[in-house]
Amino acid sequence: MQFRDLKIDSAAIEQGQWRPAVGLPGIEFKVRGADNLDWRRLNAKLLSELPREKQLAPTLDPADEDVITGMLLHNTVLLDWRGFKNDAGASEPYDAAAAERMLTDPNFKRFRNSVLATARIFANETTAEREGSAKN
Repeated sequence: MQFRDLKIDSAAIEQGQWRPAVGLPGIEFKVRGADNLDWRRLNAKLLSELPREKQLAPTLDPADEDVITGMLLHNTVLLDWRGFKNDAGASEPYDAAAAERMLTDPNFKRFRNSVLATARIFANETTAEREGSAKN
């Protein structure tokens, strides 16, 4: 392995790209990479707003972690979606309010996990991997 094999495209991660949704066949998300600059800024802010006893705890409570993750995904990662259908079978356009509800509702954990996994894969994809998949 060479160091150049570890290079990522940080500009693409910050701007976002369409990616197949992990675990949701036929769905695509336009996402920014997880842990982008806005993610890290907002995460620091949200953690600092937790009550002091939670900040000092050795681990973050899973319920708090889920809420923070949902807020991070909504505000810094998920830009658009395609492939969802409404009850009439027509395309369901991206709706920021609906996305926020689903990303923060425990009953939509599968949706949140898919957005998170898609963003994490994108954030860690090397330039060489991206170029290789573009050729296929």
